[in-house]
Amino acid sequence: TATPTPTPTPTPSATPFLRIATGLTTGAPSGWSNNEFESVANTFYSSTTTAINNGSTVNPPPQAVSQAQFDGSANITYTIPGLVGGNPYAVRLDFDEQYFTTNGSRVFSVAINGTSVLTNLDLHAIVGSNALYAPSFNTVADGSGNITIVFSVVTNDPVINGIELTVGTIATPTPTPTPRSEERRVGK
Repeated sequence: TATPTPTPTPTPSATPFLRIATGLTTGAPSGWSNNEFESVANTFYSSTTTAINNGSTVNPPPQAVSQAQFDGSANITYTIPGLVGGNPYAVRLDFDEQYFTTNGSRVFSVAINGTSVLTNLDLHAIVGSNALYAPSFNTVADGSGNITIVFSVVTNDPVINGIELTVGTIATPTPTPTPRSEERRVGK
């Protein structure tokens, strides 16, 4: 019997029309805007000089974006306005764990336009410290032309390094069955 193995969601190949360096209030790299669109009562920006490992990420953000992150001391909400209501968009979220060095220390969930896209996300468990995790998701702008992204606290504060928005959708792969090796026992 084959066990399905999830295939990672590919990154959109089109150039994003909006890139938000969420951890920067000034000095965003070319093609990126400084942090905007978020609403949270208490905010904290943190950064590192340690190089962030981009792994095999296609079109990773510049190191300046990866090295700076927005850390909400509560749930974080980003509302991106001015889009065409009902039109499809691809949202890429750029994350890395800069502070914690053990699994389970920072866990949070993410919803886009009310749909859960990441539940109990533990960045350290997925990629370790100072390594990029950049999943992409399809969504549709609401009737008012907004995309709302909510990062919800589970354990400690949610973080985000960058948000990238592309017009259109990305292919959503179907899990591919992977054959399971079965142990055969030989009788005496």
